[in-house]
Amino acid sequence: MAYQQQPYGQQQGVYPSAPPPQQYAPPTYPQAPPPQGYYPQGMPPPQAMMPPPQQGMPPAQGMPPAQGMMPPAQGMAPQLPGPQLPSGYNMLDAFRSGNEVQLIARATGYPLMMRNGAIFGNGGFVKNDCKFKVVIPDKAGPGVFMLQNGEWAGLHIAIKSHKVQASKANENCHLRVHVQPDNYVVFESVKNPGEFVAMQKNDVPPEKVKGLEMSDEMVQFFVRVERQKHPHSQQIMTPFGRLSIANQLRDRSIIQLYLKPSTYLSINGTGFILSTTNGGDKNTFFTLIDRGMGIMSLHSHQYPGFRLRMNNFVLEGKGDPNLSADWRLKENGDGTVQFESVICQGACVGINKGGTLVKNISIFLVNVQKFGGAETVTKSPLN
Repeated sequence: MAYQQQPYGQQQGVYPSAPPPQQYAPPTYPQAPPPQGYYPQGMPPPQAMMPPPQQGMPPAQGMPPAQGMMPPAQGMAPQLPGPQLPSGYNMLDAFRSGNEVQLIARATGYPLMMRNGAIFGNGGFVKNDCKFKVVIPDKAGPGVFMLQNGEWAGLHIAIKSHKVQASKANENCHLRVHVQPDNYVVFESVKNPGEFVAMQKNDVPPEKVKGLEMSDEMVQFFVRVERQKHPHSQQIMTPFGRLSIANQLRDRSIIQLYLKPSTYLSINGTGFILSTTNGGDKNTFFTLIDRGMGIMSLHSHQYPGFRLRMNNFVLEGKGDPNLSADWRLKENGDGTVQFESVICQGACVGINKGGTLVKNISIFLVNVQKFGGAETVTKSPLN
């Protein structure tokens, strides 16, 4: 049931610190090494960032060879490396035409929302007034876009007279994005360079944005994709030198989570998470939502209102689709994957055995239907 793994961009990027917890941010994907101490304790940086071993230096005489140089004991299989993050994601892929995004303000921890012609920083995660469609204006030049609100279709985020406001489409709405070293992003006005979309801790924009710097917390946003219209702009690679399964996991793909031996994860009509050996059970199918940068949500295909969430290290099958319903894809050396909670680090999608949640469980993904929507069960695993 193992699959061949597959990869993603240009300028790379990360996600937020306060109210969305800091661990929600994926590490930078390897452009520059991360700041010292960035990685959570016990989690090494992706393999591409680790310094190469020194060549040609044998261990000192009389000392045992360094760990990793010793052959496994006879009859024992070598231990496979633990789960690691794939690499190659491009933050700029979120801002391609037709995508729908949420902009979570670093200062507030909540999405920007538009209401009655004004912009606030305390939106929810499910309402259309907190979602923005990426629109590419005609003849605006490369890297320029507008953000059109999902509820107020004629209004866009704009910077006019040094203020953040809602506006009908015009040159005041033209923005370009700057990806920060930790993958937060900053939106700069094209018409007024040096002026940035900003949100204060009190959930309203500042009186004037002129004079703010990119390093100011109020101008930094975390991007959560609501609808990904495009495949990755480049291939995603596993830390083990193979193509990542992420390349096949298109937004709205329909997948099954297959746990060895011959056990499928399922959600029933009341939101209980179960397991079954019946791979044809419709309750075993999940719709995958691509949130960008290797973060995904898993919704029941049979019961779309139910989704996998991690609530205070308890795996649930229902609830609002907020950050607790987001999972980071991690790759294992044996071709399986894990879905690790972005807000409860170390807790992964799994099944209960004897009342105890199995953490760090390996998952085979099967029946991936790349473009979603199909009801057909394909039975053949990835390979």
